[in-house]
Formats: sequence, structure tokens, C-alpha cells
Amino acid sequence: MGACVIEVHVEDWDSALKHPIDWSSQLSDIIEPTIKRLFELLEEYKMTATFYYLGVVAEKAPYLVRETILRQHGIGSHGYWHRHHEYEGDHSDTYARRFLPECNGYRAPFWDTTKRPGYAGGIFFRLMPVKWIVWQARKHGVLWLHPHDLEPRYGPWWRRVHYKEPWEKLRQVLTQLHDA
Repeated sequence: MGACVIEVHVEDWDSALKHPIDWSSQLSDIIEPTIKRLFELLEEYKMTATFYYLGVVAEKAPYLVRETILRQHGIGSHGYWHRHHEYEGDHSDTYARRFLPECNGYRAPFWDTTKRPGYAGGIFFRLMPVKWIVWQARKHGVLWLHPHDLEPRYGPWWRRVHYKEPWEKLRQVLTQLHDA
């Protein structure tokens, strides 16, 4: 696959919109099946990724973190809460790491590893054609994904209308990145 890495930011689509006191004690019903399906797809392509877990997700689903490690993917922190003003900064990351054994990285909730946030996947995954996503992933050296971008039934109506078969789209992207 060359110099391109895969990052998965494990969060709900509305994580940044909710105040911490509004979070339920349950994860959305989409995170676990989506992550497990992604594990299988990455295994099929013989690829690994780094899964950047929100601390709140890791706390509620430690079995997903353990499975990520068992499947030999990297583990990273995405902070404890996904907030627009992650003013807790280091404190949020330190707290999140309590639930992330073998944590080997950090991605703050609102910055990216590229000069143009989201261009290498992320928020543009549903919107842009496969060719554009592959070009950006190669250009920036990273493809990043969110579980909610892979499920057509998930999120508000305006997210669902853009791409009806995100898993097929991901398969096309991985095929092109793998063959490079």
C-alpha cells in the first residue's frame, strides 16, 4: 500500500454536537457491527489501521479495544470527549488513555494530519468520488474513516443521501490503494 496509512476515528456522528451530560450510557447500535465489519474487510486486504478511540467509547466497549489489539491494529486516543473546544487538551487525552491499553498515538478531535482537514477521507468520504479519495489519500499519505460514514442508514438525512453503498465505495478505495 505504500506510504498511505489508514486511520479510523471511532466515534458517533453526533459526538461533537452533544454536551457530555447528554451522552447516554449506551453506545449507538452502529459502532460495534461497523468496527467488526471493518476488521474483516481490512483482514481480507491484509491491511492494518490505527483505531483512534474516544475515551468514552473505549470505556463503554473495552471488548472492541481488546479485539483491535488482538487483530494487530494500532490503538490511539481521540481524547475522552469529542468536543469542538477540546479545552481539556492533555487532560482529556490522559483520561482517555486509562481505557486504551497499548495506546500509541493521539488525534485531537478537531485537527487533521493533513493541511486540509478531511480531504483524505473523513467528512468527504461520502461526498467525493472514489478517484478523488484515492488521490487525496496518496497525496496526504493517510486515509481516515469514521464508522458513521460507512453505514448508509446512520446519521441525519443529509448524510444518508450522498452515498448509498459506502462499503462498496470503501472496497474500491482499498483495492486501488492496495494495488498501488
